[in-house]
Amino acid sequence: MLSQLIFALVGLVRIQEFSKNGIAYKWTLQIKDSDGNWHDNGTMQTINLKFWTTPDISYLQNSILPESIVK
Repeated sequence: MLSQLIFALVGLVRIQEFSKNGIAYKWTLQIKDSDGNWHDNGTMQTINLKFWTTPDISYLQNSILPESIVK
């Protein structure tokens, strides 16, 4: 867990947030690999009854520390 916290602080972890009408309902934790590709690691969601509308997707990410600290 400590390594994921450090990865989050340097920007190697982000959360993909899905929302409809401004209300978030689904969050996916994504981890960046050494090639720069993002991979899903886990998803959490609530019940969303408006399945027919298109979701808005935003990304929540920190980059407080330089990435060179982790390498």
